[in-house]
Amino acid sequence: MNTNRIFALINLAVFLDTVLYGLVVPVVPHYATVLGATPTGVGVIFAAYSAGLLLASVPAGLACDRYGYKPVMLLGMAGLTLSTLIFAFSGHIWLLAVSRLVQGVAGAATWAAGLALVAFLYPPHLRGQKMGIVMTSTGAGTITGPLLGGALYQFAGYSSPFLITALGGALLTVLLWCNPLPGRPAATAPGSGRPACLPELRKLLLQNRNLFWGVMITVVGSFGFGIIEPLLPLDLHRRLGLPSAGVGLLFAAFSLSYALFQPLFGTISDRLGRKPLLVGGLVSTAATIPWLALAPDVKMETAVMILLGATTGAYSTPALPMLAESVEQNGQPAAVKSTINGCGHLKEGGQLDISPAAGDANPAVPDARQTGTGITRPVADDKNRKRCASTVYAADGENPANGPYGTAFGLFNSAYSLGLVGGPLMGTFLAQRWGLPAVLLTYSILLLLTTAGVVAQLRETLQGKSLRN
Repeated sequence: MNTNRIFALINLAVFLDTVLYGLVVPVVPHYATVLGATPTGVGVIFAAYSAGLLLASVPAGLACDRYGYKPVMLLGMAGLTLSTLIFAFSGHIWLLAVSRLVQGVAGAATWAAGLALVAFLYPPHLRGQKMGIVMTSTGAGTITGPLLGGALYQFAGYSSPFLITALGGALLTVLLWCNPLPGRPAATAPGSGRPACLPELRKLLLQNRNLFWGVMITVVGSFGFGIIEPLLPLDLHRRLGLPSAGVGLLFAAFSLSYALFQPLFGTISDRLGRKPLLVGGLVSTAATIPWLALAPDVKMETAVMILLGATTGAYSTPALPMLAESVEQNGQPAAVKSTINGCGHLKEGGQLDISPAAGDANPAVPDARQTGTGITRPVADDKNRKRCASTVYAADGENPANGPYGTAFGLFNSAYSLGLVGGPLMGTFLAQRWGLPAVLLTYSILLLLTTAGVVAQLRETLQGKSLRN
């Protein structure tokens, strides 16, 4: 199993999903002029994606843990391809809404399986960095989608952006089919630590403080995005006189900053732990976000948007590996029973030892396929020991520290979509009564209350610090 290749496919999958999400934005005038869509109809088309994501996220996560990552990932990519083809040939508003709903369901499967795979393949001291790279791919797709959709729509017609991306989705589905992926994360017998039904899932969420606060951070974070997206463009146009293009550039600056800082914050969390980044990111975001409605000119507004992209990344990136580590069995990394680039062996109790074994002056490394478990003997020299963090070859189904990663990231997706649904509703309701500055200040207080809960109750999850170099 080539871990780097699988990781590249995961990044391509989430990139394509976010490209498809933004592809619709520049073709909205087509719906109004050609199909006669009302503003309500356009709103239904956009809301259908969030509805599909919200409804399917937890079932998709549970399916990952019960049936394996590969079938869920394949169904997700096939669903994205199908929904894009429907978009290309739809002539009715209701069919576009159905297509968007299917896209949300497929996106839930892609995200749950993709993030769970990253958690399964990499040990904790690499997860922050790898999750950060995945989120950078997401940011790149967010920026690329509207640009690609607008250019292709203008020069090649309505169907062209959807047909081209559907072709990309079909090719990626074939690549996922042809590449070996972990089939089943671990046994699903009782006591395995994997929730089999929704009542057990609720129990896990309420009893696991780290999982609970990881979900809360995600809801609160996406709630803020939901407030900003509909309200800030109107405020920028009224207060600073910015046209649509100027507003788009400001949001692009935010997305670019968010994407570029993700791997950095992930790597820092791998070294310092998850909690310091979570606390620092929440506090700095609370201090920054009110200035969106108070900046006196465009230059200051641009600086605030760039800074906000960095501060939100500081708490959202470490939240992802923290969720995975919160549900791991025995508190051990998912790669405990893995071959890690030809070095390391298991000590009693499941701990990974990368030191030379006693009596092995010149230890040999047997072929991992001959061991039956994927565990190799250690390599004595420092060069190979330092390679331990580069590639993980998981022994499918035999990982004692493996946890319900699919369930964890299904909850993450549900929490994120819930915030995106609630943010616009609550934000617009309050802004009509208080104004945007008061709404953003209230949101800052919510961020600080969340920070207090994280400080008081969240425990550091990062394990295996001795593996860092």
